[in-house]
Amino acid sequence: MNNINIGTPSDLIMKRSVLKHLKKRTRFMTAGPTSGSDFTVYKNMITANGAADSVFLKDIEDISAAGLAFTRAKNHLSLAFPLTENEKIDGCTMIIDMILGGDCKEEVIRKEMNLLTELASKEGITIIGGNTRYLGNGDDYSVNIILNRMIEKDDISNVIWNKKIQPGDKLIMAGTTGMLGATLLKMNYKEELVKRFSKSYIDTMGYPFEISDISAMAGIAIEKAVKMHDISNGGVYAAIYQLTDAADLGINIIHENIPVEQPTVEIAEFFGINPYKMLGTGALLVAVRDEEAKELLDKFQKSGYTASVIGEFTKEKDRVIGSLKYKMRRVITPYDHDELATLISYEKLKEGQEC
Repeated sequence: MNNINIGTPSDLIMKRSVLKHLKKRTRFMTAGPTSGSDFTVYKNMITANGAADSVFLKDIEDISAAGLAFTRAKNHLSLAFPLTENEKIDGCTMIIDMILGGDCKEEVIRKEMNLLTELASKEGITIIGGNTRYLGNGDDYSVNIILNRMIEKDDISNVIWNKKIQPGDKLIMAGTTGMLGATLLKMNYKEELVKRFSKSYIDTMGYPFEISDISAMAGIAIEKAVKMHDISNGGVYAAIYQLTDAADLGINIIHENIPVEQPTVEIAEFFGINPYKMLGTGALLVAVRDEEAKELLDKFQKSGYTASVIGEFTKEKDRVIGSLKYKMRRVITPYDHDELATLISYEKLKEGQEC
């Protein structure tokens, strides 16, 4: 399967055909679109977006495309400006874009909009518009959420987007990788999993969707952080590559320091996919000065979050993952597709559909 066109396009496509046409900074834009950037800042307005589609979420009651898109947008916004625990995003506006397959039912649209209006009301967000349209065949659909938040000019002087990662800075990972991917695999393939694992063990493979919200973790980190990047499509490997690419630096990663739950590893291995390249919404990368790393690590752990120093940025541009335990040394390559897309493509090929 050379062409897996499901989900976010590869980093190479994004750089060649999208990002190269966009300015990183202008007189008024102090943080522009780049690889590894989760938000933009124009004058005193932060803009963040989040997108999700229904391809892997059908027949799952607890997670929907709209809910996941909203969570990702909130995550990205929190990486620019701190949200204390349980703080509302007051003063925010939201734009909703939905692209629907021709067979998508109206009840699905209504259900997703009900959810988004509830989330907006809970967070103090005002929905100001959007776009809803049909495209193509099938009943899949995608949702894109754009959040805009005004900030006071006095808050702009010492913000995270004015800081730069330097060689010698440490990379901390908070949360564990592949959590959302493992949850979706469990929910979609229970019948297959019971052939290998006990029901009680399968129950440990899933995680509550609430942990996909990283805004509280970002709030803990933002005072010490140099840069932050959420782990999402393509897992922790993709996030590491994107962060180092934006910094124009390399990195040395210690493989065994990457937090991952054993059930996540086992469910990924069962399907023949890499848990470190699997959907990882709910975990966070934080670049931090060497002298600040221990204090931030302690803050995460005292707040009940799994966290670890997983690597160090280097002047050399190589992005290397090494392990003395497993006698391994490999180079991280640009994100191409999420491992879940590999599985979806295989399923579609078995059914005789186009990917």
